[in-house]
Amino acid sequence: MTKPPHAGWRTRSLPLLAILLPWLTGCAVAGSCDSLVLRDYPPADRQRLADELAAAPSSAVWPRVVVDAAGLRDQVRACQAK
Repeated sequence: MTKPPHAGWRTRSLPLLAILLPWLTGCAVAGSCDSLVLRDYPPADRQRLADELAAAPSSAVWPRVVVDAAGLRDQVRACQAK
């Protein structure tokens, strides 16, 4: 007898849930912002990233992901400032 394709999804999902759960809670838990660490990139790296973003083709997806990450960094800073 063959198992249906969705059989065992709970077992396969547990590691993913364990990884994502801390990210999903964000700053919802009091004091959780203190454990978030933002890497400080050197000015030369920030300039290179800005140049690469400006040179990226309009069809590229990665610049949008980088901008989203920058927004998340801003949210972490705001959370830590509270």
